[in-house]
Amino acid sequence: MEPSASTPIGLPRLELPGDLHRWEEIHSAHSVVYISGDLVWKEFSSEVCAVAEANVYALLHNDPTQAKFFPRARGFNRTGDSLYICMERIGDRTLQDIIDGDIPRSETNVSAILGGITTSLDALHAYYGCIHRDLKPANVFVTESNHMRLADFSLSRSIGPGHGPASGSHEYISEVITMWYRPPELMSAGSAAYGSEVDIWSLGAIMVQFLFPRLFNRIFCHSNETTMLASLNVNIPGLGRTDEFLSMAPG
Repeated sequence: MEPSASTPIGLPRLELPGDLHRWEEIHSAHSVVYISGDLVWKEFSSEVCAVAEANVYALLHNDPTQAKFFPRARGFNRTGDSLYICMERIGDRTLQDIIDGDIPRSETNVSAILGGITTSLDALHAYYGCIHRDLKPANVFVTESNHMRLADFSLSRSIGPGHGPASGSHEYISEVITMWYRPPELMSAGSAAYGSEVDIWSLGAIMVQFLFPRLFNRIFCHSNETTMLASLNVNIPGLGRTDEFLSMAPG
């Protein structure tokens, strides 16, 4: 079920800092993030996105196992038309920063980075029963000890009640997931029935981007869905298929 403005928030209520608007600000599509010390306050421009993120964090709240995989939420505040979530600050690095840098693609680094994302995603799906719906390098934070933490749950949805596997398919809008990481079956469709498999496609795209950046740029980095689908050449209803995608050598 899609969240709404009337959906209750499952986090404790906190007071906003009086000097919040003097904190460092980072603006994104759905929110403004305020950073100071080891805290982050996130102000949302979309009520639905705010409620979705708050309620995923509510599932994680007070769970000692979640600190290995996700930021820890402290609480929320609703002031006027704005909803805020307070959470711990993980750090300033994301997986995108690592991809853009010169980190060696050694077996140790590949295992730590991609294994960390896979483990965190498995926890989100299998234990918390949620799908992320916007998995991409910019939403994976890296701690000082180089552990991966999934973040930004503003498009996330719970597949089932309580803690359970995100294995069912539900009817949702398809305009989710940043396009380069969006599975083909969600392109050019108003709505579709899907589950956690959409996150697995995104994970695969991240793996290609990390291991074979030139191949990723050629296949995934397009400005519209039509050219991206033509580049992927995958077998989905109404589209043909060639062997180009499967036989293309990295480089």
